[in-house]
Amino acid sequence: MFNWINKIIDKIEKNDAPFFSWLAFFFVIVLFRFLLESFSGLGYLGQFLTAASFLHFFVWYASVIIFITIVLSLISKEKIENVSKSVLMFFPVIFVSVVLPFLINEPVFGSSSYIFAQNWKQLFESILGFFFNFHTVFYFSISIRIEIFLFLLLSAIYVFAKTKNLFKSLLAAIFCYLIIMFFGSLPSFIVIFQNPLFLHPTASFLNLFYNNFNYLFAGHNYFQSLSSQSYNVWFDLLASSVIFPIFILGLLFSFFLYNKNLLKTVFKNFRWERGAAYVIMSFIGIAVAWKYQGALIQLNFVNIFCLIDLVLSAFLFHLATIFHNDIYDYKIDAVSNQNRPLPSGAMNFDQFKFFAVVFSLLSLIGALILNFYFFILVLASLGLAFLYSSPPLRLKKIFLLNTFLIALAYLFFVMGGFFVALPTATVNDFPINIAVLTVLAVFLAGNFKDVKDFKGDKEQSIATIPSLFGLEKGKKIIGALLFVSAIIFPMFLKISALYFPAIIFGLIFYWLASKKNYSEKSIFLAYLCYLFLVVIAVIF
Repeated sequence: MFNWINKIIDKIEKNDAPFFSWLAFFFVIVLFRFLLESFSGLGYLGQFLTAASFLHFFVWYASVIIFITIVLSLISKEKIENVSKSVLMFFPVIFVSVVLPFLINEPVFGSSSYIFAQNWKQLFESILGFFFNFHTVFYFSISIRIEIFLFLLLSAIYVFAKTKNLFKSLLAAIFCYLIIMFFGSLPSFIVIFQNPLFLHPTASFLNLFYNNFNYLFAGHNYFQSLSSQSYNVWFDLLASSVIFPIFILGLLFSFFLYNKNLLKTVFKNFRWERGAAYVIMSFIGIAVAWKYQGALIQLNFVNIFCLIDLVLSAFLFHLATIFHNDIYDYKIDAVSNQNRPLPSGAMNFDQFKFFAVVFSLLSLIGALILNFYFFILVLASLGLAFLYSSPPLRLKKIFLLNTFLIALAYLFFVMGGFFVALPTATVNDFPINIAVLTVLAVFLAGNFKDVKDFKGDKEQSIATIPSLFGLEKGKKIIGALLFVSAIIFPMFLKISALYFPAIIFGLIFYWLASKKNYSEKSIFLAYLCYLFLVVIAVIF
């Protein structure tokens, strides 16, 4: 019998379908699970489940699959890419809990619900008594118990087929069960961790929604009023906002298991200081919402996860633009940045295209979960990155316009942070002086990134200050522009206490830009410190 199973597994793992085909297969399975639940009348008043529900389904199932794949790979010592193929092939077992109820005349609602424990005792009793409804206040349908049992059985069979070790098979089933229970209990963790300081008097999601709604970032601008229907949308987005960082962590660890050297190369190409600039801009937007519009901001459990989503989306956007831009900057980097992955041969063009697409999609998913306005602004920023780097326009070649596009992208992230902190705001609520200040400051300061690309830009006829005026003179011009960019902050913000620090930082910027041993990172770090000071000044 196990020879037959081994042949099936071997056939699955030798399937050489490309990554995006497997991703499409997963997407279709999740889509049909979504449709089956909608057809079963599980939506609000029997309607279709919402788009927020589908987003929730996607990140939830993706996270479960990723962590189960990691566990099976570690226990079986099989390559994670092979394990993932087998796990995806028995993934359609998720249809059992929504099809079987109609065959055995069982209510469907007990097959598609989280565990909503209000304390640790209820949570542990539910996890330990799941298969027998033993000492638990929650109802679990026979169908969902059969579905999870089949999934655990298939996981155990896979590990046994690989290791011929019964203990490892049992261990795999236990860990997979704990993973499913962990993700199935996420609302319980939210209520338990959120409740001690911010929920009164009852620890429940309804209380969190109706009594604390104005203090929470998640899902706030996807509906106009509080109702049972809007509660369902809000819950899907709140759950997704907590799952998303865990999902990214799982992706990161699975990538490490797949190819740690490639992961190391990706991180070496990270240029974290530029990504940090987008994060700082988003937090400036949050500070603006608090200072100018009186946004109610609490650093509670739910909002911490929302802020993590914001940071991840900003960094993922940054990674997407890096990998996209480096494809078209290959000839420039071959002259000016020969240690980068493409010129050095550490990665190829197909890999760069793959990562550009994946990072773009992940950034958009994170933004969409958090806030629709933020999603649109991140999407628009990706559009600017395309216009900046890619044919047919490749606006990077046009002097001044290239820096202006970068300034717009930074403005969009300031606005994104603003709408995350103040989800019900309109575009008219965003202060015009902040918009002008952001664009002008980045337009003046952003030219310092061109110094290191001087030789490559000149060879490829890219118009920048160093390539037009010469390296030494260009550095001094850039230093002067950095000085002016620092000075305009207290002018636009009308904060007189900022003038002295602005002059000091402006002089530092000029010195760093014009000195012989030029360091872009030093300027970035100095400017980020200055922006942090500006945020503090705005808040206090």
